[in-house]
Amino acid sequence: MIGAIGFTLIKYGDAEQRGRAAKALDAALAHFPALEQQSILIGATTLVLWGREGVEDCTHTLPDGSLLALIGSPIGKASWAEVENGFMDNKARKDFRLPWDGRVILLHISSDGNDWTIWNDWLGSIPIFYTDFPDWRIASTLEPVVVESAQFTVDDMSLSGLLLLLTHGNYLADWTLFKNMHTVSPDSVTQFDEHGYRTSACHTIEATDERWERGWEELLEEMHALVKKAIRQTLKTQPKWVVPLSGGLDSRLIAAIGAEMGVEMDTYTWGPPDTMDGVSARQIAR
Repeated sequence: MIGAIGFTLIKYGDAEQRGRAAKALDAALAHFPALEQQSILIGATTLVLWGREGVEDCTHTLPDGSLLALIGSPIGKASWAEVENGFMDNKARKDFRLPWDGRVILLHISSDGNDWTIWNDWLGSIPIFYTDFPDWRIASTLEPVVVESAQFTVDDMSLSGLLLLLTHGNYLADWTLFKNMHTVSPDSVTQFDEHGYRTSACHTIEATDERWERGWEELLEEMHALVKKAIRQTLKTQPKWVVPLSGGLDSRLIAAIGAEMGVEMDTYTWGPPDTMDGVSARQIAR
């Protein structure tokens, strides 16, 4: 099962807000003309999905008329029928757990469109931005859509978020550059309804004593084998690769394992040629 690449959920307010959100989404998606789009109206909510061929298969209607939508690249063989059975067995939506690993987001929209639930995988590598007002709300994997729809300006900026961005290059928790815009946390389920929104941790990754007796050398050997296996499995999926070399560890490791396997690779770097990254990238390529 393959999910969509991204989504936007909009519970509309007045006509002006509807038009502003639609215009912002059209402008953002205009940069990706090759992607298919699907727009679904569910009561008071509009769901827009975009992805490769077959994006219409990324949704499933439950017996109560509510809708499930899958975004990302799930790892596992769980079918929509199996997901539906597990979903209906959990009366409390927050108790349901994703049946896949990988980069996955699962959406649930009630049949009247008033209630949303968003499950985010433990890695949280697909960002989800949202803002919630008394008469409307929006969530999207495209940050500019939320910013434009809410008409955020410099007056809405979070000084704490700006300071974090300038000093560390990232935010804490669900903070963003704007006070009233947040992100869905990794390994969580976030519910939206007439009372606002609330997030619960899923605790998918838990501490274990399974390897307590193992030494560092044994753990390093195991990690080395797992990482190498994962990269090799991916590189086997096609005969030729283009590898952007940053001069850092990740791209260097992928290039090294590809060279060891005899995979055909073209590499490139970016930026001024005399920078440390550029010099390192050329050395790695050679």
